[in-house]
Amino acid sequence: MDFAGMRLDPESFDQTVRVRGQAETMLKETQWAHNFGNEHFGTPAGDFGAQQRFTGVMVNMLAQMQAQYAMQNLMGEDGLFHDSDGALDYTANWVMLHAVADLAVLSKGEVQPRYMNPDMFPMFDQGAAMLFQALNGRTPESAPEAAAAIRALIYFAWATGDVAMHDTALAQAQAIADGQLVGFTSDNVVDIAAAMTGLIALGNALGDSQYQSAADPLFQALTADFDAAHGVFRSKDVYNVDDVAWLIGGLNWATQQGSDAIKTDAAAMLTAVYESMINLSGIQLSAPPGKDGAMAGEYEKNLPSELYYHPINTPPPPMSGMLTVPAEEIVWVAGVWSVTSNRFVTGGAMHLANELNWLGPHLGSVPFPPFNAQ
Repeated sequence: MDFAGMRLDPESFDQTVRVRGQAETMLKETQWAHNFGNEHFGTPAGDFGAQQRFTGVMVNMLAQMQAQYAMQNLMGEDGLFHDSDGALDYTANWVMLHAVADLAVLSKGEVQPRYMNPDMFPMFDQGAAMLFQALNGRTPESAPEAAAAIRALIYFAWATGDVAMHDTALAQAQAIADGQLVGFTSDNVVDIAAAMTGLIALGNALGDSQYQSAADPLFQALTADFDAAHGVFRSKDVYNVDDVAWLIGGLNWATQQGSDAIKTDAAAMLTAVYESMINLSGIQLSAPPGKDGAMAGEYEKNLPSELYYHPINTPPPPMSGMLTVPAEEIVWVAGVWSVTSNRFVTGGAMHLANELNWLGPHLGSVPFPPFNAQ
């Protein structure tokens, strides 16, 4: 095995600290803390799951440290987080709100008592409130930003103990959906998938099926453009890792919480897209062998087999010995996939990791906060 494949060349690093990468990574860690706190991994008194429970504590602490770094080094006088070169990415700030609100949920300890930390809770509770205030009134400029905003506002509304902020956050999420996503049209399948995500997330939170129904025409637009035999969209040849994340996310949201009119077809499209863009495209620079066989733990055997490489197709060299991270960009040309950039881009890669983590059913992560706002 050539272990050089597991080492990234420091000369190739972009040393800019980007808020999107920081926030998506923090959200990945907090959501996996929920996963590792799940009953699948037993109790402190049990003889199973100690490693996973310990890992949950560690990823929670990592997210806390990264949040503190961001607050100390990336927050501007405007209350928003800026990349280390000064650039402002609003989508990144919405994801940061989502992540900091999740840190408040974890440190409060009501959802996962093992992570309760009364000393840290005020920092994250107040930090989320401050960022919410800084973003209050922001009108997203794209469907992906709108979807990230709606998901963050819903999560913040669930996390906060302030009734006025709860109500304001949900009202802002509803205003974004009404103003930008209801009746949305686009020729860009990624924007369509993101718009679906935002509408379905809001409909689930409000218990208002009109928003799920508003996503139905968007799914029909995807269907009209979809090549089911190959798991690709006819209008798009080039997919970056963030594109794949939004497509997986939108179809997953439709499968889990979309209207009854689209759920079944959305699940079939999700499986086909996953098989093509994740399993066959080469976007996974490396991957473990299939877990639906001898390598599966008991808690994994109820997961859909398409979430893993088929055991008979375990990646051969040169994929063995490579880091298990996604490539930056894949291209579908003349019926063949190719990787056009194998660069690791943290923001998009961690966004994809989060969307994959939220594929249902999956352990204890929280894609849909368990409250009904009505």
